[in-house]
Amino acid sequence: MRCGVRRRCGVNIVLVGNPNVGKSVIFNSLTGNYVTVSNYPGTTVDVSKGAGKFSAKQYAVIDTPGVNSLTAHSEDEKVTRDILLEGDTAVIVQVADSKNLKRSLLLTLELIEIGVPLVLCLNMSDEAKERGITIDVKKLADRLGINIVETVAVTGEGIARLKEAILKTKVPSPAVEYLKTEREGASTDKISLMRARERVVAALLEDILKFSKPLKKNIAEAIGRITTRPITGVPILILIVILMYLFVGKFAAGTLVNFFENILFGKIVNPFFIAATDKYIGAGFLRDFLIGDYGILTMALTYAFAIIFQIVTAFFLFFGILEDSGYLPRLSVLSDIIFKVIGLNGRAILPIILGLGCGTMATLTARILDTKKERILVSILLTLAIPCSAQLGVVMGMLGSISGKALFVWFVIMLF
Repeated sequence: MRCGVRRRCGVNIVLVGNPNVGKSVIFNSLTGNYVTVSNYPGTTVDVSKGAGKFSAKQYAVIDTPGVNSLTAHSEDEKVTRDILLEGDTAVIVQVADSKNLKRSLLLTLELIEIGVPLVLCLNMSDEAKERGITIDVKKLADRLGINIVETVAVTGEGIARLKEAILKTKVPSPAVEYLKTEREGASTDKISLMRARERVVAALLEDILKFSKPLKKNIAEAIGRITTRPITGVPILILIVILMYLFVGKFAAGTLVNFFENILFGKIVNPFFIAATDKYIGAGFLRDFLIGDYGILTMALTYAFAIIFQIVTAFFLFFGILEDSGYLPRLSVLSDIIFKVIGLNGRAILPIILGLGCGTMATLTARILDTKKERILVSILLTLAIPCSAQLGVVMGMLGSISGKALFVWFVIMLF
């Protein structure tokens, strides 16, 4: 690896990229089993660090938070910028989404300016090809003056080539110029970096991208459009809420709780504990403590395993399906207009929904929001307005035996 004249050789390989480009999967492929996750000093942002061996030499590999720019508008972007500028960086590996090169190349131009050896990893190349997108990698590498490798992180394709490229990379020497003065009659001040970069990226994309008929219809994209448009998305959201009530409120809080509380515990478990206690302990304080009206064996176990456990399990199963199906990000887009009314954005839906599981966990995830004001607003909502899974279990248990009307009234109260 060759280092630039402005910087000394470093020992860290730093992964940088936009959110949701598969950066963490690349990180896992480059590092061993032992990975440390810690807060960056003075922040609440997590940074992962592991060890990677490249041609018998070991480097520290750092996975930075996903960013859209090095201009620090959020805590994540500030942390990534500080790691790159202040850290002992040997190589920057930018992980990009091959399907969305415009956003990634804007960040690439910023990274080139740092003057550190840079490798561009075009991830999800298989998905780009499926959509009929062909990238002239050689031409793009020549124009940017960097090594470029296509990968499919989930299958490991291209990882070996990426490791080779990391060892051979050098300081970028781009063949593109984008800092130009104004036209005749205007001042000689340089135009915005941002506007200039956008022009360069547009020209690059026109030169290196070719589009053909998709190899197959992308069902996920069609579902994404349907679930994010208000006309179709809101009815789907209502349907999901109804399904959640039927699964958690009716099936778990009704059928399952009735079986466990009245049959399993009511006729088998509790009678066994009562008989054993009466036989070996007899009357007195210890008996009341174990099997009395508020006994730890009869009441506590019944509430924990016959009532709460069923509902919490059902909720997390349902939530897991929503998360794994990719619906939660689409829900954030759909809910953006609603949250703007109270000074938030659609990203706030994630900690709010997580708050239905665990208030502490949800409060920690509030750090994904951009400003301190937004994080405080969400924390207040989680504290005062959102029931956690334990509270939700009790509520669902009570409403499940009443009616859907009672659930609707409760939902409207919580909404306001």
